[in-house]
Amino acid sequence: MMFRSDTFPMLGNIAGFIGVRSATLRLANSGRMARFVACALALIFWAFSTTLSAEGRCPPGMFETGSRDFIACAPIPGYGQSGDEGDYESDSSSQGPTGPQYAESSMATAVHMDSTEVWGTAGHRSVEAAKNRVMDACAAAMGEGCIYSEAWTGNILIAVAVDGGGGVWPEGAERKSEAEKEALDTCKKMAREWGCKIAFSFRNVLIPAGADQSHDYSEDYFPQGPVKRRKWALLAQPDGVPSMAWQRKTWLLSGRDNWAAAKEEVVARCQADTGAKCSFGVGVADGVLIHYVNRRGQTSWLNAAGAATPEARVAEFCTPDEMPCRILALYDAATPRLQVISEPEPTRGYMSVAWPTKAGWPRLAIVTGRPTLAAANADAIKLCESQSKLTCELYLDNPDNLTSMFLGLYELPGDQLHIIRGYSIEDVKKKAAESSKKNNLTYTNRALVDLYERGETTPLYKD
Repeated sequence: MMFRSDTFPMLGNIAGFIGVRSATLRLANSGRMARFVACALALIFWAFSTTLSAEGRCPPGMFETGSRDFIACAPIPGYGQSGDEGDYESDSSSQGPTGPQYAESSMATAVHMDSTEVWGTAGHRSVEAAKNRVMDACAAAMGEGCIYSEAWTGNILIAVAVDGGGGVWPEGAERKSEAEKEALDTCKKMAREWGCKIAFSFRNVLIPAGADQSHDYSEDYFPQGPVKRRKWALLAQPDGVPSMAWQRKTWLLSGRDNWAAAKEEVVARCQADTGAKCSFGVGVADGVLIHYVNRRGQTSWLNAAGAATPEARVAEFCTPDEMPCRILALYDAATPRLQVISEPEPTRGYMSVAWPTKAGWPRLAIVTGRPTLAAANADAIKLCESQSKLTCELYLDNPDNLTSMFLGLYELPGDQLHIIRGYSIEDVKKKAAESSKKNNLTYTNRALVDLYERGETTPLYKD
């Protein structure tokens, strides 16, 4: 089974809101294998695009400075001399660089996993003061879990881009056009599938040099009124191979409005049931989790929110060799539930591998697509003995569990042989590369076998 997601709007070091990326997890032959490109959860489309700024009240050639209590217009250095007039008028982002006439001023933003809001402030005499202001305001509204995203000092405008899943991506630059471009570029890079737009922007307040130290020039850009918390749906699975009773199971928790607590709860329930270590897989806020199956019988999970429909999301991820894909179920984030979901068995037949009981035939006999494991084992031995003219036995100690879809045959130094199974050719190659690096050995590929198709082959595993 595979968890698929490309947006996990956390922030800062967790990488989203300032960006987190996707999580991919699928069951492999040795159990459930995780493939994280960084994690993703996403969510609600923030549909307001109002521009907030303290600009536009000064004549051409001047820029606005001061605070909500003190407004002043100052000349733009070099205006009318360098040909930048159009930039300053049409792009109201530039108030002119700070210089001897201005004291240092700082601005900052904070965000929270359980909200699509941003807490911003400008016009502080230190970075620490700006940081404390947004973190205190966020905590007052949301409690624990606020994330300090970044601070900027000087003549900077912060533009905030939002993706279709609710991830927030602030960036700062001197010009409004530059800040918006950077914010959109970051959003598109980290949350490419959700769509991005500028939600709002605000500029730093420049403090006049020699200004009264007791005067507060700061301006806040905080959410107005109570902040709505997002509803989450999260999945978890055992890291390794659990007991038979818990194989091919997924734990689903939804209807929670606290990301951190929900993640802890679903993982704890999975571990309590299985007695094994479990990990969070993928999730969504204010959207739906999609459970679907491809033509090979492999199941996967996706998230969808905002304008992204479940059908469009599945169509986006279902590759040509997996088509057609069919949605099994949809689970909305708002409904409170904690349940264990059984994954359907893949539809492919059984495979088996045999080789001679003694040296003399440097090949393996591989059969696929058999109706039962017993039939696969018998056909593998029969193929081996008919081709080698020797007595043969089964090569694999662990029988086929119908999970993996591809098999890779690799030769190692010293005539050693290694078989790697995975859910895709790329998965097999990745595992081989990881084993090669871990063991400091050269892995030479001899064959890649599609286990979904019925067939038989006798690949050479050494010269």
